[in-house]
Amino acid sequence: MSLTLFGCDPGNGGDPGTGGGSGTGDQTSALEGRVTDESGVSGAADDTGSSLTGFAGRGTVSATCNVQVVAVEDSGELTVLATGAVSADGAYTITVPRSDRVLLVQSLDAQGAVLGRAIVSRNPATGQRRQVQPITSESTVEAWVLVELAAAGHRPGDVDVSTLRLYVDERAAIIVRSQGNVEAATLQVRALAAAVWSAQTSAREGLTRAGADVNARVQAQLDAFAAYDANLNARAMTEIDADADLRGQLAAADLRDDVDVSVVASIHANASATARRVLADASLQANAGLIAAYQHAAAMHEASLHAAVMVQVMTRAAVDEAQLTALRTLNASLYAAVRVANDDAAITAAFNTWRTGVRGVASGASTSMGLMSAVTQIQVALLAEVVTRSNELGASLNARIVAAIAANHGSNGFDFAALARACADIDGDFRTQVDAMVRATVVGIDDRDASLLISALVTTEGAWR
Repeated sequence: MSLTLFGCDPGNGGDPGTGGGSGTGDQTSALEGRVTDESGVSGAADDTGSSLTGFAGRGTVSATCNVQVVAVEDSGELTVLATGAVSADGAYTITVPRSDRVLLVQSLDAQGAVLGRAIVSRNPATGQRRQVQPITSESTVEAWVLVELAAAGHRPGDVDVSTLRLYVDERAAIIVRSQGNVEAATLQVRALAAAVWSAQTSAREGLTRAGADVNARVQAQLDAFAAYDANLNARAMTEIDADADLRGQLAAADLRDDVDVSVVASIHANASATARRVLADASLQANAGLIAAYQHAAAMHEASLHAAVMVQVMTRAAVDEAQLTALRTLNASLYAAVRVANDDAAITAAFNTWRTGVRGVASGASTSMGLMSAVTQIQVALLAEVVTRSNELGASLNARIVAAIAANHGSNGFDFAALARACADIDGDFRTQVDAMVRATVVGIDDRDASLLISALVTTEGAWR
């Protein structure tokens, strides 16, 4: 993957307020954004001192002489659509011809070397202006992963950009950028690409089997990222508020009426668990720090989605406001703990605390039904037995995922389509087993209470597998 792709002629740019694009007439649109010296969405200036060219960060704004809009071809090659100038503070507005292809904006230095990139979440319609996420190390690594997936034979239009951006975050970007040379960094990008593709294919397989409208979800999530990009570019919100707004919109896009929300949570947890284990496979040679960063990004996604699911489950159970308040407190604590977690042990502990709180069964004592009493009125002893058995089913699920990864990994790499099918089978079996276990253990439970209890157990036990 070459980092010196295109020449850089500052004279081609034109006025950064109007752009210097190649489009003419009424078939043009505009992209607005800014080049930064930042590592990612935290907005903090890069202070790592990394000097690896092509990953943005420190010194990018002063080194940038212009920006280009490029289309990602099916081969992974990049086609220049427009070139524009950049103001002293890194801002740009560039006119582009209308395109249905996946677009990137990239900053270049005076020698034509690419300094940084950003994926355009939503292409502008004719005559429209779209905000692009700021060019940072994070956005650059995301773009690299997209290009790598295309080069590996995956059509750019088939790549779920929202999944990619959820799982490739600032922590991962810093790890990639910290590699000693471009070859080492590219190896880490390829590992990330494998994990992202695994997560996407597993989630899509599961959602399709469940009868979900996958395309509607993808489009709604891209709209959410487009709004997020506008917030980041305009600095309209703090990073924390913008992140919370994004995750709320993503959850709303996923938790539609076509599939039970606990099924959606289970499918995404399954995809997350599979992808994390794929990334950790020795064949990908992923840096330990990169694995930890990916785990953290996955945990952030699971925490926000599963929290939203439990609110819907408890609301469906017609709990009172005090119980919903208690649940929201548990959810907020989970997200806060995961946000600052630095390793798998801390993430696992955060999910275990949340899981115990939501179930309302004190570890080892089973003295209180807590929030779970709002879902179904059964004896504490029976609830404890149900929870114990669901734990056992969860452990079996993990073992089967590990076996499926091994079975679908050959000398030519992973068979991601076959792995997705196998993991969808495993996840479906898990939900069926939880259903059967609840109905067999709690004899005489009515369908409404059984359904609510099953949804709660599938969601809590399925989280962070």
